[in-house]
Amino acid sequence: PDPGALVSVLGSFLGEAIIANSSGAWADSEHGPGVRFPNNAMCFPFAKVAKQFADGQEAGESVLGFYRFAVEQIATGKLGA
Repeated sequence: PDPGALVSVLGSFLGEAIIANSSGAWADSEHGPGVRFPNNAMCFPFAKVAKQFADGQEAGESVLGFYRFAVEQIATGKLGA
């Protein structure tokens, strides 16, 4: 399979899962498409999926960990607290 196509599909799924469990929405930024939360913070699901494919979970790149962090920390504003 084409890795770019997998990143696109899995990044879309990850972003939609984050949106479904937070108050975020898709938005464009200078860093590419991502999920923007009402507190104006953003996360970038496509970049995370690409990093996990490139570096592997052994290097600390976990899509599940990213999801949890985005929903529990970034979306709620706890990251800067």
